[in-house]
Amino acid sequence: MAGYLLLIPLIGASGWQRFRQLEAINKANIERIEENNRRVFEEIDSAIDPKDLQFRLKALNGPTVPDSLLNLPLAQLQQQAQNIYRQGTAYAINQSTKNLYESIRPVRVQSIKLAITSLVCAFCFSTVSWVSRVNLSLFQLFLLLTRGIAKALRP
Repeated sequence: MAGYLLLIPLIGASGWQRFRQLEAINKANIERIEENNRRVFEEIDSAIDPKDLQFRLKALNGPTVPDSLLNLPLAQLQQQAQNIYRQGTAYAINQSTKNLYESIRPVRVQSIKLAITSLVCAFCFSTVSWVSRVNLSLFQLFLLLTRGIAKALRP
């Protein structure tokens, strides 16, 4: 019986460890997104004219600047490109966080299922385990002890 009850902290610890792993993966993803965003902003800011901006964004596999917009001032094109990247970054971070919580749910459900299974197994084995000295099952002995403790604690 005790073996099954001792599984519960192990299940909790493994669930917590998996949660921490998923959290670390999410943090690494967000850092990678932010680092990429920083590099893109540096490229956008270092463009010297609209054609150069178009070339730099194309090299980064980013949104391209259509030829029809090349007659706009560089500052305006840079601002538009930065706004597009900010929106994309916010969306990517939001999706990464959403994926984290979607990944955690099965771990939590599995941990709860395993804990309940351990409790059921402990209960079942305690009902069939016989303590010959007192001629009671382990479960009956447990109930007697808890009742005695409860009576002792009452004022």
